[in-house]
Formats: sequence, structure tokens, C-alpha cells
Amino acid sequence: MNPYWGSAIFFSNVAESWYHGLQVGVTRRLSGGLMLQGQYTYSKAMDDTQGVRYNDDCGGPANAAFCVHPLNISQVWAPSCYDITHVVNLSVLYHFPTFKSNNFLTKFTNGWWIGNIVSIHGGSPFTPLINADRSFGG
Repeated sequence: MNPYWGSAIFFSNVAESWYHGLQVGVTRRLSGGLMLQGQYTYSKAMDDTQGVRYNDDCGGPANAAFCVHPLNISQVWAPSCYDITHVVNLSVLYHFPTFKSNNFLTKFTNGWWIGNIVSIHGGSPFTPLINADRSFGG
């Protein structure tokens, strides 16, 4: 790198990303119209491109350079901005009883369902940044 240049914008189409995940799901139908579901995902997403152009790819200050060595992208191999390792989804679904009748009220009240979904997940990865040249290395 030329130390006499203040900054340079480097664009590259070279990229590599990997996603590995394990998904487990359980469904249980109980008597009386009640159904329970649970899913768990354990995953890891890694790449070398997000945040390389500008830090605003990963939610940092807009137009701030993020990549330390743009000619050696393998040095920025890290978790992706969207990497969330643990995700749990739980849901409950209940079908209201059906009434046997031909009147108007039963046509309105039959066929109703009620449900609830709860999603719990870990946080996204982050990289702390210092915007000043603290080592005075240029």
C-alpha cells in the first residue's frame, strides 16, 4: 500500500460464504383440538465479504472503510452480519369446538382457531471499531 495516499476505494467480486445448520422440530397433537410445535436451529454463517466495501453493510457508521487488507480478503473471514447461532420457535394452536346446528350463529362461530408463536434467538455478531489511528501507524 502506498502510504502517501489518504484512502482508496477497492471493489472486488471475489467472495466466499458458508452456512452450516442443524434443525430439529417436534409436533404434538393433543386431544381436544390442541397442537404444540417446537423448532430449534443451531447454525453458523461465515463469510469474507460483508462489511468489506463499507461498514454500513453490517450496521456501522455509513461510508466508513471496514476492510483492513482489501487485497487479502482471507484476513476478514468472520461470522456474517446475519449469523444467529441459536434460534428457538415455539407455537401453540387450538381449534375451538364445532357446534352441530343449522342456525346463523353456529355458521359464524364454527371453524375458529387461535394460536401463539414465540421466537427466541441469540444476538447478531458485532465488531468493535476505533475510528482513530491509535498506534500512529498510518
